[in-house]
Amino acid sequence: MQVTLKEARSRLDELVERASEGEEVIIARDGEPVVRLVRQDAHQLSRAELVSRARALRNSISSLPKNEIRSMIEEGRRL
Repeated sequence: MQVTLKEARSRLDELVERASEGEEVIIARDGEPVVRLVRQDAHQLSRAELVSRARALRNSISSLPKNEIRSMIEEGRRL
């Protein structure tokens, strides 16, 4: 569903409710979409899980040859 900014101001409670039920709500300004309301995903990773995954990634990368690591770094800089 898409609504104007003016509509969103007057119907915010309803729009938040609809988004929390799984409906995507787009708020547009001058006909252009600018904001998307969606339900907060209850299955987001915890901070501890994110840290654990980052450490595992770091450990897997550290076993690579140094020239491959340098190549990955350079590639990242070009992005």
